[in-house]
Amino acid sequence: MGNNRRIPNHAWVIAGSLAVGDRPGAGAHRDVCVKRANDLAWWFEQGVTSIVTTMQSRTHVTEYARFGFNVRWYPLRNTVPERSTLEHLADEVATLLNTHPGAVMLHGPGWDERLTAMFAVLRMRYDYANEVEHALQQAAAAGLPVGDFARCAIGAERVVG
Repeated sequence: MGNNRRIPNHAWVIAGSLAVGDRPGAGAHRDVCVKRANDLAWWFEQGVTSIVTTMQSRTHVTEYARFGFNVRWYPLRNTVPERSTLEHLADEVATLLNTHPGAVMLHGPGWDERLTAMFAVLRMRYDYANEVEHALQQAAAAGLPVGDFARCAIGAERVVG
């Protein structure tokens, strides 16, 4: 297609309907605004119509709305989120999926274990995984980092050995 646009870090929780991803423009040291616009355009091309951001600040929420996305702000602190917090976030995402056409993109501040925890909770919510370890294996297969932070957030016991 002649397009050299970089595909943003993302993993589909439900193919074509729900994804988790890095914030738009992440990783750019120059031309951040251009990269963010390219990432938003790419998400739109994938059918994303709603963005749920878990950033602590409302940074870029207005820009997402101007771009035409339905936007929800659900700030998560830098500490390990409790499972109940992630379950409530999953409720918010489910509401969007049920009330707005198009796909939902849930993004955090980076491609990290916070996204892994969100991915795992959502996979279990939609019955793509029936237990935590299975959901974490799916997250790892999608390229998300799996470690103690994600395990702690979703209440998994650390597997030794």
